[in-house]
Amino acid sequence: MHTIIKLLRLQIDNKTDILKTKSVKKMLISILKRVLLLVVLILGIGYLTMGLVGLGFDITVEFLAIVLLALQIISLIFGIGSVITNLYLSKDNEMLMGLPITPNQLFMSKILMIYFHELSITSTIAIPLFLSLGIFGNMGLSFYLCIPIYIIVLPLLPI
Repeated sequence: MHTIIKLLRLQIDNKTDILKTKSVKKMLISILKRVLLLVVLILGIGYLTMGLVGLGFDITVEFLAIVLLALQIISLIFGIGSVITNLYLSKDNEMLMGLPITPNQLFMSKILMIYFHELSITSTIAIPLFLSLGIFGNMGLSFYLCIPIYIIVLPLLPI
């Protein structure tokens, strides 16, 4: 398991700038960009949801189910491309196979990398969407408590 985590960190370092340890300032700027994007999306989706409610749309359980289905279809479409690109067409496969690891460890680290990538995309879209739908749909506390579960499970289904 320790080797898989090291491989995952190596792949995350190669593909993103979030875990770069060379400069704490660069890492903080990257995290700040993500948080700012999330705030802008929350405000934008909240404004659109407020417009929908203003036009007379009711946010019901059926509407939430349709939104979840649409989110899953979009995630499935982009997830297939991500899986093919990261597992089969990745240029780092040859380099990583030269390391003293088993193919299963490489495969598990690749699958975890795909999951974390899908998790970041899904949470960036779903958190603002669920918050605005929950606020304007007058959802109860149980809806808000289920949001973290949705965020964790939604990327698993397409992968």
